[in-house]
Amino acid sequence: HLGYYGRLIPEKGIDILSQLSTDDDCSNIVFHVWGEGNHYNASYFRQPLSNIQFHGSFSTAHELQSVFNILDGYLLLSTHSEGLPVSILEVMSAGIPWLATNKGGIPDLFIDNFNTSIIDYRSDYTVIKNAVLVFADNIRLKKIDPALIIKHYQQKFSTESIIHQWNKMLS
Repeated sequence: HLGYYGRLIPEKGIDILSQLSTDDDCSNIVFHVWGEGNHYNASYFRQPLSNIQFHGSFSTAHELQSVFNILDGYLLLSTHSEGLPVSILEVMSAGIPWLATNKGGIPDLFIDNFNTSIIDYRSDYTVIKNAVLVFADNIRLKKIDPALIIKHYQQKFSTESIIHQWNKMLS
């Protein structure tokens, strides 16, 4: 169960997720999408996309926890700069591995090649598909360490860590 949540705009890789969902090589992966946007709505996801489930948007911490309970991995296939994506920080806080493009600050969140995967944002479909398949295999083969992901998040990106880093820098 791999998925994306956030703004549903072309720059977030929604078309690639849709294409992956119809690819026979990805038939053992269920793709989940949460969000809203003018480009992609519920009717878009009613197309014959065999392995994609559209869940609509959510807004509460309880609903976010429900998303975490479904996902085995998070995908962010952006083609525009991201800064430090809140969605990746959120999934890291829950110990969920991710695969994303190398736009903006995403590489700053990298841990290792199993728990986090980064591909070039200019990659063609075949490269992206192969990266997703390797990512899914790493999850299936239990090469992922949720405790390591959480520890990395807590040490570098948690509220407490950021406050400590700012206090250290300002003192």
